[in-house]
Amino acid sequence: MAELTRSIKRSTTVTETFTPVTQRMITAAQTPKEDGGALVTIGDAHGADSQRPSSSAVRAVGRLKTRQKEVGFQVLSGTADKLKPSLEAGAVGAILGFACPAPTACFEIYTAWKEGDEKLSAIKQDRIIAAARKVVSESGPAGIKYAMDLNGYYGGHPRLPLLPLTATAKSEIETLVANIRN
Repeated sequence: MAELTRSIKRSTTVTETFTPVTQRMITAAQTPKEDGGALVTIGDAHGADSQRPSSSAVRAVGRLKTRQKEVGFQVLSGTADKLKPSLEAGAVGAILGFACPAPTACFEIYTAWKEGDEKLSAIKQDRIIAAARKVVSESGPAGIKYAMDLNGYYGGHPRLPLLPLTATAKSEIETLVANIRN
């Protein structure tokens, strides 16, 4: 997917600091201030000169300074047990169910990969594979909630119609996440 979407590009409006601009922001910037209780913008505090664009790429829209930025299609991984291979294939990040009970373990894989430490990212990835598969893929929300409770977060009980884990499943999860603490 990452390879097939690499060529997709579009132009979008952002602020001077590359924060996305919504239509609501543009409308608010073009609407004159009616009450004295509104927040003072930087332009108001420093006079009319501060409303001049800081470069030729910046355009003033009312009280808002904007620019155009070309952005591409971004692929995110959805499984912790395949995080490193997904990043290697072109994913830019991840949305992981396993990050609920073990955010640090997931972040360590991403950070090691981002810093180019292939060996460390592989070690960190191998450490969580079995636990991530059992907790998320096999046990679902009940497994995630139980693993969260084990790691000091509040997971609670799954809501109906989902059932709590059996004693056997709890025991397996306890064993697998024993070395994955935050």
